[in-house]
Amino acid sequence: MAKMITQRMKPLMEGIISGSQSAFIPDRLITDNILVAAEVGHYLNRKQCEAVDDILLFFRANVQEASEIKNCLMLYESLSGQKVNYHKSSICYSRNTGQYDKDMVAQILGVTQAPNFGKYLGLPSFVGRNKKAAFAYIEDKIKQRIGSWNKRLLSQAGKEILLKSVAQAMPTFSMSVFMLPISICTAIERVMNRYWWGSSTDRGIH
Repeated sequence: MAKMITQRMKPLMEGIISGSQSAFIPDRLITDNILVAAEVGHYLNRKQCEAVDDILLFFRANVQEASEIKNCLMLYESLSGQKVNYHKSSICYSRNTGQYDKDMVAQILGVTQAPNFGKYLGLPSFVGRNKKAAFAYIEDKIKQRIGSWNKRLLSQAGKEILLKSVAQAMPTFSMSVFMLPISICTAIERVMNRYWWGSSTDRGIH
């Protein structure tokens, strides 16, 4: 039924979805947004410009421009009926921004100050030289997931299914955009190997 409805809606999608929307239409990928955000983050980090993250607005950090941005957001809310979630939004500054400007702009916009560019659509907005640190969260997530399996009494076939369908799939989204460091791939492989060859109480021979 879902496939039939999809096929019926397919010819209409171009007229329903805005041209600026980067998903749900052939030849449009939401991962393109992540690449653009990463490139912008890299540029801002090198050029030391001011930026607001999460809603992806970029401007000079002063009271006048912050007030204009706030007015634009309020106008958008009144016209669209949608609300900006300021609790989930954050602001990130370049190194050449003074503390007074940082505090004033954050207060005007009603957002928190972030120490870095954070994540956009679940992936890092800026990947610097230390790629291992930027993608360490993938290894941590897989460790947590596999750690929850150790308490289960599973056969070798059950372990194989979990590793292939869950653990190996977890880095896929990140790998569709970024090339992961070899060290992260090796660490993930070691975690999977330890789970495959035994549990914490009964260790097998690799």
